[in-house]
Amino acid sequence: MLGRLGGRRLVALVLLSASLPLAGAGHAASKHCANVTQNKADLWFKIAAPGFKAGGAGMTTYDVDPQDADNLLVSNGTGIAVSHDGGCSWAQPAVPSAELLPALPLGDPTKLVSQSITQVRVSSSPGRGRPYTAWALGVTGVVTAGAPSNQPRILVSENSGATFADRSSSFPQRVGQPVAVRPLGSAGAALLLFHQTAPQNSYEVYLTADGGRSWGLMYSGLPAVSDLGFDRFHGQLLVWGSSGLFRAPASSNFTDLTVYQTTTGTMARVVGDDVRAVTIQGLEVTAYLGTGQRLVSRDGGKSLARRAAPSGLYSASAGPLMGMVALSTVTTNVRVEPPDDPAFKKAKPANFSPTDANVSDVKFVQAFDNKPGFRGVVFPLYAFNPSALYLRMIPASFNVPPPATVQVSPRHPRLREASITPANPTITLKTGQRRTVDFAVALPPTPTPLDVYFMTDSTGSMSSAISSVQEGVQEIIDNLTATGVDVNFGVADFRDYPEQAGTGNPTGDNYPYKRWRAIGPPDSQLADALASLTTGGGTTDGDDSALEAVYQAVTGAGRTDPLLVRGTLIPSGQDARFRENALKVVLLASDDEMRHPGPPSNPTYPGPALAVVSQALQDHDVHLVGIAVHTSKASARADMQRLARESHTLAPAAGIDCDGDGEIDIRGGDPIVCGFSPDTGDSIAPTFTALLEGIRDYAAVDLAVTGDVGVAKPLAPTHFPKVNVKAVNHFRLPVEFSCDQDHAGLTTRVQVSASSRGAVLASTSATVRCVGPAPPPERHEVTRAIAGAVVAVLAPPPPPPVPQGPPTNPNPNPNPNANVGAATNEEDQAQLATAENDQGNSEGTEEVAFSARRNDTVPLPDLAWVGLVMLLSAAAFGTHLARRNAAWGQLRTGEAR
Repeated sequence: MLGRLGGRRLVALVLLSASLPLAGAGHAASKHCANVTQNKADLWFKIAAPGFKAGGAGMTTYDVDPQDADNLLVSNGTGIAVSHDGGCSWAQPAVPSAELLPALPLGDPTKLVSQSITQVRVSSSPGRGRPYTAWALGVTGVVTAGAPSNQPRILVSENSGATFADRSSSFPQRVGQPVAVRPLGSAGAALLLFHQTAPQNSYEVYLTADGGRSWGLMYSGLPAVSDLGFDRFHGQLLVWGSSGLFRAPASSNFTDLTVYQTTTGTMARVVGDDVRAVTIQGLEVTAYLGTGQRLVSRDGGKSLARRAAPSGLYSASAGPLMGMVALSTVTTNVRVEPPDDPAFKKAKPANFSPTDANVSDVKFVQAFDNKPGFRGVVFPLYAFNPSALYLRMIPASFNVPPPATVQVSPRHPRLREASITPANPTITLKTGQRRTVDFAVALPPTPTPLDVYFMTDSTGSMSSAISSVQEGVQEIIDNLTATGVDVNFGVADFRDYPEQAGTGNPTGDNYPYKRWRAIGPPDSQLADALASLTTGGGTTDGDDSALEAVYQAVTGAGRTDPLLVRGTLIPSGQDARFRENALKVVLLASDDEMRHPGPPSNPTYPGPALAVVSQALQDHDVHLVGIAVHTSKASARADMQRLARESHTLAPAAGIDCDGDGEIDIRGGDPIVCGFSPDTGDSIAPTFTALLEGIRDYAAVDLAVTGDVGVAKPLAPTHFPKVNVKAVNHFRLPVEFSCDQDHAGLTTRVQVSASSRGAVLASTSATVRCVGPAPPPERHEVTRAIAGAVVAVLAPPPPPPVPQGPPTNPNPNPNPNANVGAATNEEDQAQLATAENDQGNSEGTEEVAFSARRNDTVPLPDLAWVGLVMLLSAAAFGTHLARRNAAWGQLRTGEAR
């Protein structure tokens, strides 16, 4: 491969090798091991997730050593696993239990509710075999003086992940959670982005130079941001997220990380658009916007060049060469753009997407490699989904290799792009001709944007299930976002109405419904909302306010006590805020029966009846799926099933396996409600994911032929009102193309397209060329014309005058021929048959082609028909003259009959 690079590129790579380190030996990619397999069709290595000792089976976060492709760190939200051989083997260090920090301003006592890990990061290793620092961020959920809150959880390893220490108590006492950590080198220096939730809502940036033993506040009072980085060339801090991109001079240039200045100064907003990712490569900083653009700056953000970028960006990672970048998007799962350098001018952006999996969170190793089995220089690129890590060696040529001939799996690659074939055909027709072309329309899964509103019963009996929801929801998010679905989430919980008038209120132990976070993107606010879920309250009869909660989530109507004793139970406007164009799903988890309202004389429980809730779901086009949690003999399954059935939430024909044991738990056509037992220790995430995957997503698909309908018309139905767009769909559209006299000599274009929900999914242009003059008359018309001409020619002239005194025929013919110059009926038929055989087919016999053919046979021109008529006429006229002369001779000699 290196031998084909060319002189300039070879020089560039030689210079590169002098400035970049060589990545690790790559055991996972260079030798066989049980955990690592390679797909011969796309050359991606699949590294199986480790079997975690605690928590769910799926990974929720990962990182790779920027300088060594073999150093991996992963977490499932509960435990941590580390590998130093590219995933062939994994070690699972003990994870310190969350430390309860000293009492915060909210009061005392403090009770531990839950603990989790939300992000892991690896600092650059100083050299192979030398220790590096690893970080793990998370949240400790506590209840302080009866109110839920979050405390930061910060774990640090200074021995390459062998052991972790809890440094949470060294962090400033704050209510909230860490959002992101950015290691700076290998000696324990790092930047940390923190979301403070009380007493005010603010984002802050901290710096440590000693592995988290001490922290200094750099900036506070920031709006909602999701990540941060450091631009060393311009000595500035960068933070970004949904509020935009911000920059500010660092309190230190980080050349001496043991000395830094605390500041709470303001940061300048570089751009106010939604920033999805930022890459920093030397002097160049690139911000990728949610609008499908990228902003590039080489002067620290003072000036920006706006360039195009793929839309629907999930993640971006800069490669070891300037301008080299890997992108994960909705349209292209993994897109690699070559360096912006003349040495690579022949290299083009390439689609390196895996053929049998969807991945996200792409990360380049910042060093080139020279792997056994790969010719020349390669660049290790990692990607991720909950079940596995994926590693692809990007060749220095940036060429995607042709598919391997070995069939490694009977599974077909997932269709990723819509298409219509044949594409852009040219149809050449002679005037009067027609041709039918079968267009094949292939549409990949185009699921509707998905809005999932998590709603859970939070009464005391749900304590074990609540923690399972909190631990598993990140896996759910990753599972869904990795499929390329535009998915948003919201969170709410419910308990029950206050039991007696004058006791309790909606913010006390019992409340009928509380929205913690409206529908929005999966970000730190979502994590905050999930961590805020705690259990408490309940009633003696065990029923809960699930019906009221579902009704409020759908309508936002609010609820006032009919006796006006308890006042406003639920403020209005607390609905889930579903997006209008999304597939709307309420995901309900509960272990108790739903409370049904009593008669009007008993207004203690003023909520809606089940029929009212069902109608509200239907009116707002919201689907309900249920998790019937098994903690007691009571169950909400029956009511969940009715709501699921009446909101048209039914299992597909193949059924649904709720717990992943290989057996179908919900038959096809049954309402989507799964059971879950928290005492088994399993994660609730597979159940959630199975439920959501089971929801059919129907939308209308329209095929259309537009343009000049005089030359093209469809011959099959074009409107399909109910198509499951979560699956691959194929359609056949035969279109008849024609060329009439009005289009003779013209070239016309028509569009064949497929659309759904108002968006064109695929289209192609068909060019129709009408050649030749106006068509000759139909065959029977020509025949009649010839026959008329022949009869006219053969018609006798007026009879000659009768000579005076000729002798008469003594024996006259009783049946004389009245027209001796005309043929008989049999003769006439014979002549017409001969004429028809001679003239040939009056219609063109040329087949329709998709492109113009040379030396086409041209139909007989009109002059040929004239010549034929004249020839036949002359022959007939000669016969007529001969017969007439013979008759006159006979008359003169007296021999006529």
